[in-house]
Amino acid sequence: MKPEPPPLPGTYAVLFAAPRPVRRRIGRLGTLEAPAGYALYIGSARGPGGLAARLERHRAGTGPRRWHVDYLRGAAKVVEVWFATGSAGSECEWAAAAAALRGACVPLMGFGSSDCRCPAHLVWFRRKPAARALLRRLRRVSPGHPPLRVIRAG
Repeated sequence: MKPEPPPLPGTYAVLFAAPRPVRRRIGRLGTLEAPAGYALYIGSARGPGGLAARLERHRAGTGPRRWHVDYLRGAAKVVEVWFATGSAGSECEWAAAAAALRGACVPLMGFGSSDCRCPAHLVWFRRKPAARALLRRLRRVSPGHPPLRVIRAG
């Protein structure tokens, strides 16, 4: 049986694989242009259903385009989901830690960060990043950060 995220609040990262270069208009934000590789989208789930509901929506790739990440449909597929429950670490801390990883770049300023001051909550990599690398970065700014749980798609 595949592990599932709990219906609790928390912070998450969805890792997408894009086998070809991506060029997508993202609403009024502009055009996302990125090489083939991996996109790491960071968010939080604080509403009804918590992580389980939010991550199921991202993994299913259905529903109206409500968030910037919804525009990745058809260009990239979910390969992993990383998450931590509770209030340990915010999505902004996670986005900063992800952007500091080796090989990271921000392909479109403002992606996923319209409600905060972060440059973006989407980070792009040519090679697949590891959850443990993100956790090491998070623990530098937030000692005692709980481990990240990883769910692989498929």
